[in-house]
Amino acid sequence: MLAVKKEYQGKGFMRPLVETAFEVAGQGNLPVIVSTDAKLKKDKYEHIGMKHVNTRTLGEKSFMYDLVREA
Repeated sequence: MLAVKKEYQGKGFMRPLVETAFEVAGQGNLPVIVSTDAKLKKDKYEHIGMKHVNTRTLGEKSFMYDLVREA
């Protein structure tokens, strides 16, 4: 699980963390799996190479986006 505190969001901290997760997962030949409830974050994960594989409806206006990056 990765999280960036609100006051540090939008300052480039998440990408290096995700890239480190990609490296570690690659060493073990493991996928990286992410779920987010924010479409903007889903779009950012897709931009750095993750594939959107599922959208779950959580309520009338709430969704959970599932993404994966295969090893």
